[in-house]
Amino acid sequence: SISSSTVLPCTALAVKRIIEKLGMETLGKNAVVIGRSHNVGLPISIILGADKSKGGFDMTTVSCHRSTPANQLTNVCRNADLIVSAAGVPSLVNKGMIRPGTVLIDVGLNRIRT
Repeated sequence: SISSSTVLPCTALAVKRIIEKLGMETLGKNAVVIGRSHNVGLPISIILGADKSKGGFDMTTVSCHRSTPANQLTNVCRNADLIVSAAGVPSLVNKGMIRPGTVLIDVGLNRIRT
């Protein structure tokens, strides 16, 4: 179970705390996690999909990554209630992929040359 004594990667814990502070209803809602790293993407996916009685959010969770075809990524994002972008790819998610009311949390790190 995911309790206050569970050791979590800091970014995954930050996402968990953001969702808790928002007071977002998560039971049965759809989440998309973009990114599959062992320290960020995968722990976030586990937390979102875990049973609420064990410290999770009971969300139906889809994992994508930077190589997910654009049309598939767009389709899953358009159906999401929550999107967590952790891929570190600039402009991977755009406004055409997000429906009104969707919560977007971007924790990806990237460098943009100006």
